[in-house]
Amino acid sequence: DELLATRNRRLDLGVELACDKQELVRRLLDRAGKQGRVDDTPAVMTQRFEAYHRQTAPLLHYYRGRGLLHSVDGMQTPVQVFAEIGGVIDSLRSQSNPVREKKSG
Repeated sequence: DELLATRNRRLDLGVELACDKQELVRRLLDRAGKQGRVDDTPAVMTQRFEAYHRQTAPLLHYYRGRGLLHSVDGMQTPVQVFAEIGGVIDSLRSQSNPVREKKSG
């Protein structure tokens, strides 16, 4: 928040992609096999999960408490996740820019 304030910016929305850890590991190992990624190893994944829990997870409670965090089910297909995120963004836009009725005449 402080960094954003120094740049005259604010956070309007945060999106959490909620996904089971076992599914994340499966997807990363699948990506490693398909794309030849050498950084998708169990040891690297463990480091990433530890960093997430140490650095990112504490922000979830903070931003959820401010009403800025929206959780999206990351266990869905990529198309479904994309659509749900789009719905969250559209909802935010409609709240901040309500449609005004046109005056007749």
